[in-house]
This record gives sequence, structure tokens and C-alpha cells, in this order.
Amino acid sequence: MPYRRLYNTGDFDKARGPAMISLFFGVFLIFMMSSPATGQLISISAKFDTTGIMIGEQTNFTVIIKQPADLQIHFPEVPRFLSDKIEILSEIPSDTMFVDDNTLQINKSYRVTSFDKGEHEAEPIPFTFLIDGSENVLNSTLAKLVVQAPEIDQEGGIYDIKEPFYVSWGLMEILPWILLVLVLAILAWYLFRYFRKQKTEMPPGERVIAEPPYVVAMRELDQLKSELLWQKGMIREYYTKLTEIVRIYIERQFGVMAMEQTSNETISDLRSGNRTDPRHVEYLSECLMLADLVKFAKARPGDDTHDECFMAAFNFVEETSRENVSENIDEANGHNPAVKADFQEQEDSGKTDTKPRIK
Repeated sequence: MPYRRLYNTGDFDKARGPAMISLFFGVFLIFMMSSPATGQLISISAKFDTTGIMIGEQTNFTVIIKQPADLQIHFPEVPRFLSDKIEILSEIPSDTMFVDDNTLQINKSYRVTSFDKGEHEAEPIPFTFLIDGSENVLNSTLAKLVVQAPEIDQEGGIYDIKEPFYVSWGLMEILPWILLVLVLAILAWYLFRYFRKQKTEMPPGERVIAEPPYVVAMRELDQLKSELLWQKGMIREYYTKLTEIVRIYIERQFGVMAMEQTSNETISDLRSGNRTDPRHVEYLSECLMLADLVKFAKARPGDDTHDECFMAAFNFVEETSRENVSENIDEANGHNPAVKADFQEQEDSGKTDTKPRIK
């Protein structure tokens, strides 16, 4: 009946004398000659990467398994301590390789340390495997680790902590700072030239003169009238643009922060200080209040009301800026007098005490 013989160098670790050695080699030779087909060896050895460490230092403890490729060996759960003096810190993944076509080698390592001085042994680790349906156990070999403690001068007394040791700077340490300074200098020079160029005065013929608030407001009113928003059913958009034009004009003309105020606050500021004719303020007040109802209460005023509100805004801009605008402002700024022509008849009629209406 074919059989398989197991061999582990750890089984004879405690053997002593030439008789045991002779017996070992005799059995080994008989085994190899009697069963060449099944005489595959299983070897489980253990070792430390170094035979000695200082207290608290770390090293690797490695278990090396050489086995037939078709055999499965169960890895046991290794406890936290290899012995009462050697502690396992972490586990390293296994490394598997083929020694030849029929032999597999598995290397399993653990990170260990020790805080006790002396010579310590790692206890053997048992591995189980099945052969012909029967469970077998094989232990790893013993491994020793020498832990040394630092020598202490008992007669030298107590020493103070050493002062910091200063190391002179080399080129590689200074070079990054030099490059940083150069980059910052180039960036500062570029920004200096850029802002200096921006501040350079333009030639007189190319200077941009800011348009008066009246010109801007009248041009935007012209554009709003040409868009025919309320005629297209876009009533809310119509009143939003109309009041925005008037509010921006009030900010630039009177210094009142109309874009950030409610309609009541804007009217109150216009009335204080007698900034303009109270009659125009009243017309504008009704226009702003109506616009608020349309924007926030979804009111639907009649077609005539849309025209009246536009007329109130137009006349407010026209009348409040008349003292500060020259007679040829329309021609000089390309103002389209179409809107003004539409309302000129009402102004010429002298009906200045009633609400102006667009024909």
C-alpha cells in the first residue's frame, strides 16, 4: 500500500547525540528509496529576519512552508503573542511560489517586537492537513530572538537633553527658495506693468465721457416702447423694465438708492428736500404703486393705464432733468425723439395739471 512520510526539522530539534542523527538519515533513505512516487516532503520552518534587536525595535517573523502542490494545509489563527515575551504587531499577506513543478512554497510573515531583555523563543505553530482522509498536525520549527537593552552608565550621573544639532544648508535646500523668489519677482513686475498700463491716460480724442442719466433713461424708454411688451401680453415684464429704468435714473440723478428701496421709501426721499416738482412725484408715485400691484399682486390694468404709466415715467425724466441738460442733448447723443414727439402735443396743449396721456 503506498504511503507518504512526513518530515519536519522541528521534530528533531531537541534530539541529542549521534544515534538520533544516524537514525534520522537511515529512515530518510529508506523512505526515499521505497516510495519514489509518494515520497514528497512537507517542511515547515520558522525564523526571524534578524537574530537580535534592541528593546522596542521591530522585525519580521516568517513561517516557510514547502509542500506538494496538490496538498492543502490549514493556516491556524496565530495569537497576539508568539510567546509571553514576543508580541505580534501586524500580519503580512502570504507570498506563494513554485519551487518546481510538484513543490509549492508559502511564506507567511508577521511584524513582531519585544520589550523584554533576553533570549526568547517563538512557540511552534501547529498546521493541520489531510492525507488519505486522516487529519495530521505538523509544528513549525523553534525560532530564537535576542533582545538587547541599551547600556546605561550607572556612574556617569544624569545628563541633560542634547541641544538641537544644526546642519548647514546646501544648494538643494536653497534652490527651491531662490526659484520661488524669482517667480514672485516676475509676477510682481508683470502686475506692476499691467496696472501701470491701465492707469495710463487715453488720448483726448479717445476719452470716454459718461452719458448723463437723462440720455440713458430716454434711450431705454425708447427701446421699451419699441418692444411692445404689454401689447404682446407680457405685462409683468413691461412694468418690471419700466420701473427699473426710472429707479436707475433716480439713483444717478438724485443720489437716492431707489434700486434698494421700496416704492414708498423712494417717493418719500424724493419729496424730502424739494428735489423736484411735487406734481411729478405724485404721478410717478401712482406709476410705481401700480407696477408693484402688477408684479406682486398679479393685477391686470387696462390698456390706457399702461400708456398713462409710461407717460408719467417719461415726463418725470424729462421734467426733472430739464435744468441740467443742454438744448442740443438729443442730437449730440443720438437720441431718437420719436417717443417725445408722440407726447409733444399733450405738452403743448398746456394740460400740465392733469395726468398726461399718450394718444
